Amino acid sequence: MQPPRKKCIVCGSRRYSLRYPFKPGSIWRCRTCGMMMLWPRPSEDQLRSLYDAHYYKNPSQSDDPNGELVGYMDYLRDKPLRQIDLRRVLRMVRTFLHVRSGAAPSLLEIGSGLGFLLEEARRHGYDVEGVEISRFACEYMRREYDFPVHLGDLAEVQPLRESYDVCFMLDLIEHLLSPRKTLARVSQLLRPGGLCVLGTMDCDSFVSRMLGKRMEDFRRIREHMFFFNRRTIRMFLEQFGLDVLFVRSFGLTFELGPLMDRLGLTFPGAFRRIRALIHPSSLLGKRLYVNPGVKILVIARRNRRV
Repeated sequence: MQPPRKKCIVCGSRRYSLRYPFKPGSIWRCRTCGMMMLWPRPSEDQLRSLYDAHYYKNPSQSDDPNGELVGYMDYLRDKPLRQIDLRRVLRMVRTFLHVRSGAAPSLLEIGSGLGFLLEEARRHGYDVEGVEISRFACEYMRREYDFPVHLGDLAEVQPLRESYDVCFMLDLIEHLLSPRKTLARVSQLLRPGGLCVLGTMDCDSFVSRMLGKRMEDFRRIREHMFFFNRRTIRMFLEQFGLDVLFVRSFGLTFELGPLMDRLGLTFPGAFRRIRALIHPSSLLGKRLYVNPGVKILVIARRNRRV
């Protein structure tokens, strides 16, 4: 098993140790800074072809005997719950965002999915625009909404504005083959003082280290390329003139039944049995906020030195 041939995207080192073996790619850790990455990685065409309708509704999430995971059980079903969480994020972002009184803040989301954040942000007074690599997702948003959405990655498209008050990248950076290229473009598009809001996995959280190779994010070897911790995401953003203001773990809202199904991906025997014991069945629809400390929300401000 050959280590990565590329430099670490954070510190430039070429010294790696094998962290979690998978097939065909494995997860390697930079010995210098601790950044983790998948190697070998899929091609651009393989990655783009992944994000079709099946990606957004894949009840089993895996047909692979080695435990590889892909996509979402039912992305649209969870929309009301995700919007609860997105409202929480938007409230936090607003405390850091400085715009002229009465002006609608301009918001660009890279990796818009099916438009949940853009819809919620517009309700909160933002002037929104999206960029999305999935043709399926773009076609869905263009049918459902009237805000502008560009098909392609950020390097390929020309947004409508020259600068934005805030750029969102939620659950995106781990999917990118070229995070440096994307962050450089984000830095160009943010006005001085504008915000980059990023959500990703903390690969060194207690739960991530405890579960190791069983961790859901690590098993997504067809879609997750890079794995940051709190230190490496700060180091990375600072290279693009983005001063980190805020790093905090955040959770998600679930209904109990789908939460049991999700936990069953990691502990299949235990949580399937627990789910079967829950009575009355109406309890499976109870909503819970769960924060195991695995995901981090990062808010960074573009400095004026760029």
